Amino acid sequence: MTITSVETLIFFVFGFGVFGGVRGPQREVWTLGGITLTMLLLFFGGTGILEQLPLRIGAGLLSMVGNQSGSNSLAAHPLQAPWTIVMLVLGTASLILLSYVVGQKFGKSPPAKRDFGNVASGFVMGAINGTFICVFLFSQGGFQAGLNIQFPDGGLTRDSIVPLIISGIIITLIALGLSSRKAKTSP
Repeated sequence: MTITSVETLIFFVFGFGVFGGVRGPQREVWTLGGITLTMLLLFFGGTGILEQLPLRIGAGLLSMVGNQSGSNSLAAHPLQAPWTIVMLVLGTASLILLSYVVGQKFGKSPPAKRDFGNVASGFVMGAINGTFICVFLFSQGGFQAGLNIQFPDGGLTRDSIVPLIISGIIITLIALGLSSRKAKTSP
């Protein structure tokens, strides 16, 4: 099954919009600022900043300890194709996660009684965040045609997915049990 880029964009816009509506506009505005700065860095600064980040950090550390030849040697051999994409995804995901942490830390929590404007403005800001992230993903080479999803066959389902589902159900039940127990013991 192939999910087109338009369907993926709708999923990102709606998903991040709902998340933004729940978080509220006071938190989502901080996140929007962080994601906007991340996208500006990647679009205007180039993706090479994050793709070669470990080599640049390693070369800088070697230079600081006085091993200039090691630093030059490390800088002369850049990362190759599969690792550059891994570093780009990890670096971008880290900056986006940092934006959400900053929004959670510095943004005011939503009021207990929220009106439509509060939820709608959070939804719009979250939808813009989702649009930025989706546009960045589709500007990269591997995502332009859409996402291909392979459903597992019978053997794979029995051997690996069913135990994961059972584990997830057990962990969820334990978490629900602990949270209800904590709620009952609180004064």
